[in-house]
Amino acid sequence: MSTGGLVPAGGFVILSICTANICRSPVAAAVLRGELADATGDFRVQSAGVRGLDGSPMDARAAAALRRWRYPVGEFRARTITAAMCESADLVLTATRTQRSAVLEMAPRALRRTFTLLEFEHGAQTGTMPHEPPARTAELVARVAATRGNIDIDQYDVLDPFPESGERFDAILQQVRTAAVHVARALTWT
Repeated sequence: MSTGGLVPAGGFVILSICTANICRSPVAAAVLRGELADATGDFRVQSAGVRGLDGSPMDARAAAALRRWRYPVGEFRARTITAAMCESADLVLTATRTQRSAVLEMAPRALRRTFTLLEFEHGAQTGTMPHEPPARTAELVARVAATRGNIDIDQYDVLDPFPESGERFDAILQQVRTAAVHVARALTWT
């Protein structure tokens, strides 16, 4: 399923990133993909990891959660991010601030398009939405970037679900799902 490290041309490209690309980022990508499937416009959603376990399948518990929530899992294989992926994406969503920093070290020009998932979710839902919705998805990303310094949230990072198990693992995945649904809604409010 690899595209040689390049994000496909065309459409609004969202890149979801975590550490190994077997849990948080593929879950966020699958939820975004599912929520944006019927949206007006061409959204392309991909995922990768800063230390991707190249070729590995999605974590079985993450895949099971997606199936319970009725999102397709597909033929997923983990991969490692490249500078080209980050530079080509219209929106880069990382699980943590550390991963956001790793993206920006690799692709500094992606700064205005790179956020943690929770940071972008909060920014898109609060102060960036004046009395009218943005005219385009790119305008929403620009609004969130412009107000980044004013975003005040308690938690920027989605915790790594490993070595968690049971309810704690499920709670972390549910946090990813909720944030991704909110992001998709904000992106389609155009």
